[in-house]
Amino acid sequence: MIGTIFRIEHDNTGRGCYVDSGKQDNDWLKMMVHEHGYVSEDVHPCPREDIGIKRHIKRGDEFCGFKDMQQLHEWFTDEELCELELLGYQVVKIEDIEITAIGEKQVLFRKPAEKICENSENLLDIAV
Repeated sequence: MIGTIFRIEHDNTGRGCYVDSGKQDNDWLKMMVHEHGYVSEDVHPCPREDIGIKRHIKRGDEFCGFKDMQQLHEWFTDEELCELELLGYQVVKIEDIEITAIGEKQVLFRKPAEKICENSENLLDIAV
């Protein structure tokens, strides 16, 4: 299915903050990823645990995003979005993208790895 998704990604690399947490020497980012993955699994389920997806992500082929800004705000707090912006991340709207699964908390989609989509738009100004 082709559609529109919203995503948090680094403005230089197009990588998401969860992938980058192991590649950056930033304690805040590592703490946020840990809290999302272990402390609040019900709010931040992995795709395998998300109703509607219930499978592992296909690494290198699929990426995580959100079906709308409401879903993104249910995942990230305003404070987290502000901290992510300071680290170079932005909220982008990506149109005409292949959506591979729609979950209760997130969506999976395909895009070229390690590349910012040309049909994306920075929405951080309206995200917070």
